[in-house]
Amino acid sequence: MYKSLHDPDKRVWYESEIMPDPDTKDQCIIRVTALDEPSYEYFGSSPTQAWQQAIESVNNKTNSRRRVAVSGPQFLGLSDPAVAKELAKLPGYEECRALQLGGRGH
Repeated sequence: MYKSLHDPDKRVWYESEIMPDPDTKDQCIIRVTALDEPSYEYFGSSPTQAWQQAIESVNNKTNSRRRVAVSGPQFLGLSDPAVAKELAKLPGYEECRALQLGGRGH
């Protein structure tokens, strides 16, 4: 939840999605959508980039001068232990994990 684009005193749900990049077949993009205003969509090549755009937009619209510092993976839910557990069950998880660790294994 984050501030509404229309009412800075109201917190609303935002939906984060990982989706195929329409311009490339082998990469993904992140889309963040304000559920109280679905026409507002923010895209990024990373969760942090997409969420930073969303928060900057809200802050600009509500005349907030707060600095934008965001953990995209946290906003996307990737830091939630239940989500991490489910991701670990997906095919290719071990290969991705090995790449993330620089080929060092687990």
